[in-house]
Formats: sequence, structure tokens, C-alpha cells
Amino acid sequence: FKRANPPWGVMTGVGQDLGWMYMLFLTRAWHLTKDGGRMVVLVLRGLLFLDVARRVGGWKVEQIYVIRTRNNLPTILVLEKLAVDPLKAIIHEQIDGLSPYVSFSKELYSTICVSTWAPQESAEGGARARYKTKAGSGAAK
Repeated sequence: FKRANPPWGVMTGVGQDLGWMYMLFLTRAWHLTKDGGRMVVLVLRGLLFLDVARRVGGWKVEQIYVIRTRNNLPTILVLEKLAVDPLKAIIHEQIDGLSPYVSFSKELYSTICVSTWAPQESAEGGARARYKTKAGSGAAK
């Protein structure tokens, strides 16, 4: 079990996008957690964290508890790391099945099938998501 209490974004993180911080946290935690491992997370913004976890993928939300405290309602989430993201596996299976009917180069096939996610700063100075292939090309999301 991993335990985590990511930034709440109330007193700290001024000027930071809390959803972006959750995304970075989940991405890093995925690399540090064994397949099938579980992580317990305490967050102030449970709905936002759940949305980000779904977008990041690779995690199964096992349990959610909203807790009553004196002045807020934090959420505890129990997440399990998936060895294989079932939705990504479906996409790869369908791409492989349709590839005999489509004519494209090895580079394009690699771009479609072997994409990894990497954060990148925007020109405005704010953080945004960007998909990059192993070859280094990418398209903004």
C-alpha cells in the first residue's frame, strides 16, 4: 500500500492548476507502484481527482469515502494500479485488426500505437498536456 496526501490547493499552490498537479501526481505514482498495487489518497477535491484519475488511466478506483470534518469534506480514494489499461488494450486490438486495410508508413503506425504522455509548458507559461511519440514528434491535446 502507498499512502498519499497531494496538495489541497487551498493555502499553497497559488497560481497552480490543481487538476494539473493531480495529473502529475497520478502519473508519477503509476511509475512507482507495482502492478496490482494499491494507493490510498486523501484529497480535498474528490470529484476533480476522480475525473483526473479517469483521464490519466492506468488506475482502477476501488473505494471512495467522503469524510466530514469541521470545515470541509475531504475524500479518501483507494486506487489499484492496472497492469494493462483495458481501454488502451481495446484500441490497440482494433488498430491492429484494421491495419491490413490501411496503407501507412511504419513511422505513422508507431505514432498511432506507441505514444507516451509527457507534460510540456505552454507559451503562456501555464502547464498543458502534450502527447509525444518515442520518435519525438507530437501533437497538442
